[in-house]
Amino acid sequence: MKQAILLTLISMFAGSAMAQPKPITEPEYKSAFDYAIEQTNSRFPFTHTFKAEYFENNMLTSQEIQVAERQERSVERQTFTSVKKDGKTTTTYQTRSAAGDNVYCSSDGKLWIGPQVYECPRERRLYRPQPATSTEYSLENKVIDGKKVKVYRKYEMFSIYQANSLYIEELATIDSDGLFISTVKNLGEIETETRSIKTRLTNTWDLKTKFPKIVAPKNATPPSKDKDKGSTMILRAN
Repeated sequence: MKQAILLTLISMFAGSAMAQPKPITEPEYKSAFDYAIEQTNSRFPFTHTFKAEYFENNMLTSQEIQVAERQERSVERQTFTSVKKDGKTTTTYQTRSAAGDNVYCSSDGKLWIGPQVYECPRERRLYRPQPATSTEYSLENKVIDGKKVKVYRKYEMFSIYQANSLYIEELATIDSDGLFISTVKNLGEIETETRSIKTRLTNTWDLKTKFPKIVAPKNATPPSKDKDKGSTMILRAN
């Protein structure tokens, strides 16, 4: 009886210990993150999904979703979906059949323009916050869907010349092979200890995906010489 109780207590303690985040150093965080980026993005074929969500008063107002089917390096098929605040949804498509002048663009996935060297025109947001005033790193061992994973957390605080402070919280879930399952970056404000979210950026990877072979679209229309080149860049502080 005593032995059974002891085993139960040991099991409970082990489970509790596994669930507790522990502080780690910046080099430890960076080493795991960099390895996951390099290794995960080299496991062709795979599907990568990026989602950007924008909030007002903690309510979702708009979002952008990018799904990339990556067959091999420089060979990919992408779908871009944008949902505006008024509910209007637009979807565009891009196919890259090889490196170089092999990019094709479409607004409906049927009629294509290309080949061209430039990425298809679209709005892109770049995030560049000011230097952080404080940064914390931690690691938590968890079990998700019966599999052991590691959740790395980076939490940054930014002091600004107003009542609110800014924060960025990044959570990277990495499997036992050191590969990404997902990353989530939350950007927002803190006012009198109340945290609000302004932007959430999520990346997920599916390394077991299957999709049709990527080839150059047939009967594509050559791009006009006066057509706008490249994409519109929008710089956001958070």
